[in-house]
Amino acid sequence: MNAAKASAAFGGDGPSAPPPSSSSPSSSAVALADASGSAAPAPYKARAARKQITTARLAAIRQEADKSGNTGQAYNIWYNKYSGGEQGDSMGNKTKAQTRCDVARDAGYTRGDSAAVRPYICLFFARGYCPLGSECNHLHRLPAAAGISEQGRDIFGRDKHGDYRDDMGGVGSLQRVNRTLYVGRIIEEADSFSRPQSAGGGGANMPAGGGGWAGGKVLQQAKASSGAGGKLRKEGKEQMSGTERVLRRHFSEWGEIQRIKVLHTRSCAFVTYVHEAQAQFAKEAMSNQSLDHDEVLNVRWATDDPNEGAQKRDRDERESEGRAAIERNLTDEQRAAGAAVRALEMAELEEESDAKRRRLEEEAYAKLVEENERNWAEMEAQEMLRLQAEEEAALQQQTSRFVSREALGGLLALRKEPPPPAPKQSALGGLAAYGSDSEEE
Repeated sequence: MNAAKASAAFGGDGPSAPPPSSSSPSSSAVALADASGSAAPAPYKARAARKQITTARLAAIRQEADKSGNTGQAYNIWYNKYSGGEQGDSMGNKTKAQTRCDVARDAGYTRGDSAAVRPYICLFFARGYCPLGSECNHLHRLPAAAGISEQGRDIFGRDKHGDYRDDMGGVGSLQRVNRTLYVGRIIEEADSFSRPQSAGGGGANMPAGGGGWAGGKVLQQAKASSGAGGKLRKEGKEQMSGTERVLRRHFSEWGEIQRIKVLHTRSCAFVTYVHEAQAQFAKEAMSNQSLDHDEVLNVRWATDDPNEGAQKRDRDERESEGRAAIERNLTDEQRAAGAAVRALEMAELEEESDAKRRRLEEEAYAKLVEENERNWAEMEAQEMLRLQAEEEAALQQQTSRFVSREALGGLLALRKEPPPPAPKQSALGGLAAYGSDSEEE
């Protein structure tokens, strides 16, 4: 593969231009900052991107990869590989990657930094085998912390699919902003968090060969620190395990890590980045790589966390990121219009609050008036009872000089009793008593 063919593989169709001179890096440095949305790190801000490998070695790597994973019979000249056969992505057929990206040495400005349209990040650079260096039409750097501008593609320009693959590999899905990677086939560090090695071999998360790491010294120290019986002591949650420290050291090269969850004794972990773009870069950079041992990592997208608290936390984080992204992309007129709308909403809220306050004050005033009227009625009734008692006492004092107490009580009783009803008159009136004129009578 020559330079022109490699350039075409990256999307370039024009003649190769010589790399910018190192004596005048100001324009490239400005383009480097503008293309990524943030200032580039100082170590590779004003230098050309390094060619990670030669074109001959890239061709050999690709040919070897085609042979090792080839199960088809028909060669597709369009995709430059065999088609058909088994489509499975078994980890049993995976071998350790021969290259790895070193951002401190490889990153720098390329032809893509001076492009009018913001290019994508070079996929070959992330995997550690871009032979073009500064002549590449794509970016050779870590993704910006602000994330990506579109959800339909990843940071390498590959279209996302409607759903994840069955093995959770590939580019990703349009339905979810995934920032968590599943990292499998880890060889755990021998500490009190890991499982003791059996006498016959390495077990699931320890290297085989008997005796543990370094002739069994680490394993023996772990057993000795755990007490009798070789049962390992559980340490506090605030203490980081050796496996987590190793994972954090390797995966923090590609972006800011939010949290790491290691499933001890299961040889796997979940690494969550702050931004999805960083997780996309790390997935390609760490695929088929090793940590501190000779394992071949199985790096894939993580499925949804079934924990409701974790789902709510992820949902709140996505909403916060969405609001921040919208705020970053707003123009000055849009910000002014948004501020005016918020001012109107605040005015409406204030009016509603004023009307509510007035209504509450009127209700409180009506209750106060009603309570005052009730109190006044009770006070008037008590005053009438008091006056009546005083009048009766005065009358009793006046009449006690002439009549006896029994007679006075009778008079008071008669005063309180209603008067007797008047006798009813008959219809004949006075004629009923008229005598007869008969002489016989």
